[in-house]
Amino acid sequence: MHSPEDAHDHLVWIACVLAFTLAAATGALFRFGVAYGFTGGLNFANVRHAHSHLMYFAWVTPALFHLISRRIEALTNSATPQISHFGIGASLVLGFASYVPFLLFGYSSVSIGPLEVPPSVIIAGLNMLAWYGYILGYLRQTKGLERIPMLVLFDGSLLFLVLSSLGAWGISMIVPLGVENPAMMAALTHIFLGFFTEGWLTLAVLGLAISLMPVAAFDKRLFMAAVWMLVAGVAGSFLLGMPQSMMSPVAQILARVASGFMAVGLAIFALRLFSKGDGSWRASNLFLSLKALGFTIVLVTPSIWWADYFVERVLYFHIHLLGFTTLGIMAAAKEHIARQAGWQISWMNRAITGVIFSLVPMTLVEAIAS
Repeated sequence: MHSPEDAHDHLVWIACVLAFTLAAATGALFRFGVAYGFTGGLNFANVRHAHSHLMYFAWVTPALFHLISRRIEALTNSATPQISHFGIGASLVLGFASYVPFLLFGYSSVSIGPLEVPPSVIIAGLNMLAWYGYILGYLRQTKGLERIPMLVLFDGSLLFLVLSSLGAWGISMIVPLGVENPAMMAALTHIFLGFFTEGWLTLAVLGLAISLMPVAAFDKRLFMAAVWMLVAGVAGSFLLGMPQSMMSPVAQILARVASGFMAVGLAIFALRLFSKGDGSWRASNLFLSLKALGFTIVLVTPSIWWADYFVERVLYFHIHLLGFTTLGIMAAAKEHIARQAGWQISWMNRAITGVIFSLVPMTLVEAIAS
């Protein structure tokens, strides 16, 4: 007979997987539209926004929140505070609630009585407040605990989640304040995207992977060196997404230095996880290695400015978000939620790996055509 905790675990997990499934279907619709010019009358950009925000808000974020809490419970016997449970549930509900407004309106405002309001932006803002609720509970749950490698990575990931939200709040304030500065708008946008994807998601998934390894499996000094390289790299990673025309030569150098830090830090973790990690993490670790390779390429090819290569960035985002992050979440879920789902996880690894590698020829064709 399942305990209430088991039932809650499965309810949260099922909701997250449903969000992933809907987001994946929306991404397929977008790809179909790019190839054949048909999205059922929906705006291309709005379909893309609905896809990405559902992935961010209702899949990876609440799933990682839940798995982080469960991992801390398992290793420390400390109960997850109610405010964290509320943050997880609110993230899921608001993530789903944002889907239709993003799909129909994108970031545009709509008329509600005498008011012109942007429903997608409002719901996204409420979602970030739910993040803060979860983080407050996390701080309570881990207060006084020794900062073992797992917690060091979780601390860093949640710090970058807060910093990414500040970028989003900044974007929402620019228009009301009447600030018309394209460079500032671009910088705030990429602070949100860079800190969220490279900071929050990368460090959180690495924390889950490291938590399954004995503490002695990672030399403490090497571990901290890798962490600080990642932190330094993530701090400058948003520069790589900025249009080159807005970047001074010094800023471009700093962006490549950040890319180098990311490459080395990710490579250290990838090598350690391949040699010591659980077998269910192998597919995720493969894409972690490809991430490190991508940052290395950016570092050693001065003629390439990453922001100018849209189709290649799409491939990279799928390597990162679908390959490394999603498969990492599923590997961690196998430990705590879906313990009997070994064969399903194995098939999901194959399916997602196939989808990502199927993007390579399409990416090459689109790159040549452009």
